[in-house]
Amino acid sequence: MRRHNAAALGILLTFGLTACGDSSDPPIDVTLNGPGHGTLASPDVVSAHADDVLVSIYSTGGSGAPGTRVPDAEVRTDGTVYLNGKEGLGVDTYTLTPAGLDRVREAFKTVAFGKYDYEESNWTDQPVTSVFTTLGGRAEAVSVYGLGHDEDVDDYEWDRLLDAIDELDDLARTAATTPDGDIATRRASYRPERVALVLTDNGGDEDGSIDWPLARPLAGYDQGTTELGSSCIVVTGSDVVTLEALRKDDLDGRPWSTGTTSLDADVRPILRGETGPCTPAAPETPVG
Repeated sequence: MRRHNAAALGILLTFGLTACGDSSDPPIDVTLNGPGHGTLASPDVVSAHADDVLVSIYSTGGSGAPGTRVPDAEVRTDGTVYLNGKEGLGVDTYTLTPAGLDRVREAFKTVAFGKYDYEESNWTDQPVTSVFTTLGGRAEAVSVYGLGHDEDVDDYEWDRLLDAIDELDDLARTAATTPDGDIATRRASYRPERVALVLTDNGGDEDGSIDWPLARPLAGYDQGTTELGSSCIVVTGSDVVTLEALRKDDLDGRPWSTGTTSLDADVRPILRGETGPCTPAAPETPVG
């Protein structure tokens, strides 16, 4: 049985971009546990996604550790697609035509969203693949442990979900090789308007550190909190351009020195319409 690495979806190529489209998709019904549905999306899951998400696929690292925090692939109702990428701030984008959107709807229309429809891998250290859609006019979500990574699992629902994910992969390849084609435009690196930085005091280890690179000192930014209690800030404008350049030079993994302390900075792009991981509530112990 064919297997597919969902976490590696669409990260091979980078190209240019066009915008397009509108949507006639019906409003999202977030009613929970409706008839015939095993796992409709909870309000928390719905609120974590932008209002215009059509399909979003996200994979964690092994043992459920957070992955890149950028979706493997996310399709919006206007045809915009975001992919986990390698250039810029780690997000690629392209735009589907109405024909391309029809292919997405066709691919996912038979995918099951009942959590008991899927077998789970018995191996340890496997990723979790989570899928969120509004294709049926209401929000549905399911998470599968080890999807595509365990040859011992023989599950028809795995195959249907992996086939749907493969269709998104095929569309991404088309966008990379056939610019302004019938189903997709050329692919490009994406620059978000906002970027969250999750900051952690690394105990003063400044080995290979860079000077604080942003336009203002750390004290000039309002520190918020992630859901796990870490300090974070949200930056815009010229700071986003600076972060993009740092990532291209592979410097974002180095400690950042504020002059008084050394911090690890986790760069998390915030896609259009998303709330992001940083809430305004100040942390109990701000960093820096």
